[in-house]
Amino acid sequence: MGCAAPVEASSDAGSSAKLSVVEVRAWHTVADGSLHRLDAAARFVSVREPGLPSDALDLLGLGWPAVTAGSCTLTALDTPVPTAPVRVDLRDLSPVTLLLDAVPVHLEPRAFPDVAGLVSGVVFVAPSDMAAPATAKGITLQLGQGLPAVSGLELPDLPSPLRLVDAVSNDGGTFTVDARGFDVLAAPARPEDRVVVEIMRAGVVRARCGVDTSGRLHLDSTSLGGQGDATLIFRAQRRVVREESADARVDARLERAVEVRLVVR
Repeated sequence: MGCAAPVEASSDAGSSAKLSVVEVRAWHTVADGSLHRLDAAARFVSVREPGLPSDALDLLGLGWPAVTAGSCTLTALDTPVPTAPVRVDLRDLSPVTLLLDAVPVHLEPRAFPDVAGLVSGVVFVAPSDMAAPATAKGITLQLGQGLPAVSGLELPDLPSPLRLVDAVSNDGGTFTVDARGFDVLAAPARPEDRVVVEIMRAGVVRARCGVDTSGRLHLDSTSLGGQGDATLIFRAQRRVVREESADARVDARLERAVEVRLVVR
């Protein structure tokens, strides 16, 4: 998920709030826990009156939905565009560099597709051919435009060990589970973190579940969605929000994730 920093003052009198968000997600292999992919994206947002930062996050698909500990919620197929009046400018603060344990990752500006005439500007993303570092923990964000770096942010740890109760390991790295449901056991997350489990069918998130404070979660038959192939995504998530001033906000989103392929029978 990521980290964030305030942007510089704007001469646009209609701009009421400034919000910078950088998402960093480290993907690990289920077999040995090694880091095999890293996704990163940065957005530097000016929110025009009368819009609020929360309106901008919803419009950009960056909301932080609550997850009930120890249970699952079926997800809606469509997310409606916020009805609150909001106009979002994604600002170009080139160059933008992430330092992952002092290893630089230069984020590239890409034009952001217009959303119902409400969003314009660029989003910064890690190059698709970037080689994942061997490890990634500490994060520093360096910005252009003479802005100070943001440091002291850390990716959370994946809960270890992760256990699928009564699952059968298959050749090829899949696990067979009972369509009637099964339990997930994990080491408890730190108080500032949460562990979210998503159930995907045919590339679509079917249910989103929260592991409770003891590290336990029951996945029932409704959440699994019947027999067939499915994917569990375990996400260790951390969010830090800082108010730098009345109109500048820091929103830090950090995540480690691992995918587990299932055969539901």
